[in-house]
Amino acid sequence: DTDYPKSGTVRLDLSIDSPESFTIAPRIPSCVRSARLTVNGSDEITNIGFTSLKREWHNGDTIEIAFDIPVRSYRLPYDTEAAKNHVAFFKGPALLARDARIGGEIDTVVDIIEDENGTVNAIPSNDATFNVNLEYKLPQRDGTFITVIDYASAGKTYTKDSVMTAFLATKKYWDVDITRPLYR
Repeated sequence: DTDYPKSGTVRLDLSIDSPESFTIAPRIPSCVRSARLTVNGSDEITNIGFTSLKREWHNGDTIEIAFDIPVRSYRLPYDTEAAKNHVAFFKGPALLARDARIGGEIDTVVDIIEDENGTVNAIPSNDATFNVNLEYKLPQRDGTFITVIDYASAGKTYTKDSVMTAFLATKKYWDVDITRPLYR
């Protein structure tokens, strides 16, 4: 039972006919800051990667994992103009994107506040007037915010109304002419 990566809570309830010994190996992804793993309410030692839980399991046993999943930045590891001047943001494994339907020019330069680890103090948002899985406001150094949604929900009309971008410009060196045909 989960809505991961929206929240960091995962619950596994075992349903077995009789007690049985086997291993369950939940994975703690590297994109989390920390995680707490419990079995039937008791803390288990866990680290990034797989945690091996070998025991005799009973019907109704419960495994709960609470992840601290920050929004984090990602920059391409190439020494090109485009790579140096763009940034993307992720919430767990989900890529975030700007969508023109939410407002604002998607090709404006961003200057998002992030810490030394690339973590952003993202604020949950409800600006979209269409269904999205994830939506956050990202703070900029000038005191404004940009709204991003999960990439899977972005650009779904396939028209200029929902033009979207996932790699955001950090320096103005290119222009998008929205009057040019983008779609056929």
